[in-house]
Amino acid sequence: MSGYLAKPFPIGDLAAVLADIAARAKLAPEMGLKKDAEATTAKEEAEPPIFDEASFDESYRDHFELAEEIFDIFLKQSEELGAEAEGLAGKGEWAALADIMHRFKGAAGVIGGKRVLRDAKALEASCRGAPDAAPLSEAPAMLARFEADLSDLCAALRGYLERKRPAQP
Repeated sequence: MSGYLAKPFPIGDLAAVLADIAARAKLAPEMGLKKDAEATTAKEEAEPPIFDEASFDESYRDHFELAEEIFDIFLKQSEELGAEAEGLAGKGEWAALADIMHRFKGAAGVIGGKRVLRDAKALEASCRGAPDAAPLSEAPAMLARFEADLSDLCAALRGYLERKRPAQP
């Protein structure tokens, strides 16, 4: 677990992050770790779901119209921002690309797009030159993975809407 939560988040997710941090803090000296961030869990190592439908349902149950509006906004903006991100990477405008990834990070977190959140977080860190981030030379490959996961997420959201949309009389 990365310790990152996008707002709004289910209280259960907050409890899981706090429990994970507490467990790592307690075990870090025994494991010979110098920093909490160096401790990883099996959950971090596993591939996150493209769309965490259960968490989304928990957050938005009984509010399908709101969920539908959130998805519609995400789908529209992701298409526009995705195209802009590709153009910025082609021009080497890394700071602007980092800003777009920051926006995706928040939006993906809200809807439960765990892989897009992971990809955006990593690409943003790389573009900003964060100390533990992948080198900027890997940004094109990271962007390609982000775009593939974003495409999969958009397809999953459309499928979710089709399954959950109330039948028309």
